Amino acid sequence: LPWLPQRVWALLLPGIEKSAVRMTVGLYDPAVRDLLGYTWTDRDERWLRRVGALVNLAFRMVPARRRMHPRARAGVDIAAGRQPANSPLAETPDRNLPPLGRRDNPRHYVPGR
Repeated sequence: LPWLPQRVWALLLPGIEKSAVRMTVGLYDPAVRDLLGYTWTDRDERWLRRVGALVNLAFRMVPARRRMHPRARAGVDIAAGRQPANSPLAETPDRNLPPLGRRDNPRHYVPGR
């Protein structure tokens, strides 16, 4: 959200970070949580289930074609005959690429760059 003022980000970021860690820990297998020293309560589990339900609800409101990655969408279009079979392979949009300063890192696939 590049349009969001930096001051607003500064206020929101601590809560976003905390929630992201909590969701990540919640998705770990219980044995992994134990190994890493995290605790997970029934209250945490209820919170994660509510977040999951909200994500599912929001996802259902997104049109089916927009739910797909551009490559998957192009494949479906080719299979359905909406695009020729010899169409070039779709690449990810620039918004999905790593930040400019990290695109030369070999861990990241950055097509044609």
